[in-house]
Amino acid sequence: MSAAAQGIGNPSEKFSAKLNLVATPDAPERAKGTASIKAGSGVEGTGELVLQTIGLEPGDYLVRAVRASDAGTVDIGQFTIEEPPGRGRGRLKSISNAPLPEGLDARDIAQIIVSSGGVDLLVGDLADPASKGKATYNATVPLTPGPAAPEASGFAKLKTSVKKGIQKTKFMLKASNLPSDSVFTVVVDGVEVGEVSSNRKGKALVKRLPPEITLVNTVQLLLDGAEAVRADF
Repeated sequence: MSAAAQGIGNPSEKFSAKLNLVATPDAPERAKGTASIKAGSGVEGTGELVLQTIGLEPGDYLVRAVRASDAGTVDIGQFTIEEPPGRGRGRLKSISNAPLPEGLDARDIAQIIVSSGGVDLLVGDLADPASKGKATYNATVPLTPGPAAPEASGFAKLKTSVKKGIQKTKFMLKASNLPSDSVFTVVVDGVEVGEVSSNRKGKALVKRLPPEITLVNTVQLLLDGAEAVRADF
């Protein structure tokens, strides 16, 4: 059954974020910038970062991301600010862009850091309310049937937003053609988070996920340990 036939339209994933880059004590006076990130279907390894800076001196700079999931860092790319001809006293402005590297999930980016010579100069932090950064992720995906319900169908929707350091998540999963009057275990990225029951018509509805979950890749419904359906984001 196609996604359209299931009533979800075209499956889609969209992510966007804007981080305001704040100067560290080692940065030139009044230096600042913004980092804008956009990613489409698949999200991981498909995005692009656009970096704008004001007040940095001519030279080579490294841009890297800090992951929220494990605090690990990933190099995104390098850019160069050149001395313009006839430069006056105004602060230098720069704009550059780079694709997100393979394996980096745009939704997992917590910080963007601009450094030079191993010294951090500008930092954007989504978790910092003072930075006024924001991010949104919207996805609608069809369900994939598993061995416990080979005729199952349906869809899942996920929306997350971060604004001024506060994250909100909305989730819904609708499944049909499941074994009727059965209890399913809800599993998120391999961790059991609750249960849901199907009605006599074999339909089940999951309306929310635990609030402490901040990054969702896979949601499964298991019946006696076997997968009935799964949604991949």
